[in-house]
Amino acid sequence: MHLNKYIAEFLGIFVVIMVVLVNGNPFVIGATLTLVMFATSPISGGHINPVVSLVKVTLKQMEPELLVPYLVAQLSGCLAAVEVYRRYAK
Repeated sequence: MHLNKYIAEFLGIFVVIMVVLVNGNPFVIGATLTLVMFATSPISGGHINPVVSLVKVTLKQMEPELLVPYLVAQLSGCLAAVEVYRRYAK
């Protein structure tokens, strides 16, 4: 099991969604997404998006058995960010 890949995807989307919710500035969001992709690409491929993971499997650039764990990590990171924001936003 490649737990580092899933942790990277979870944390990557968590950071991006938090920036979207807290800041909302398109330039900051784009910069954050770029930095997160560069940071996670050596570990997990830098997908940070369930659709990217699905396309990678469709194009046979990723093993199909990794798709569900990637999706779970990405969606969990997104939901965690929304919940953290909901609990701590003013």
